[in-house]
Amino acid sequence: MKYFALILLVLFISCAKKDERNCNTCNITYVMTTDVPVDGYPTTTTMDVELCNQTTEQLKQFEQTTRGSETAVIGGVTYSSSYSTVCIY
Repeated sequence: MKYFALILLVLFISCAKKDERNCNTCNITYVMTTDVPVDGYPTTTTMDVELCNQTTEQLKQFEQTTRGSETAVIGGVTYSSSYSTVCIY
């Protein structure tokens, strides 16, 4: 019976532990377009990323470094993609 009570006490203490992580969600949006009509374009894709224990400055830096655009010409069609990030503070 002592062991059962000890196991219950350990479970209670481990479950009662407060989650000390400070997490923020950042939403990354990708938009791809073409210069001529192509099936399936334009297309938008979003992805949520959870960043924990980051300062506001680090989150702002993440927003700045995960944005931009790219262009490629494939088979005479120009594909343009742009991506941006917004973090929820």
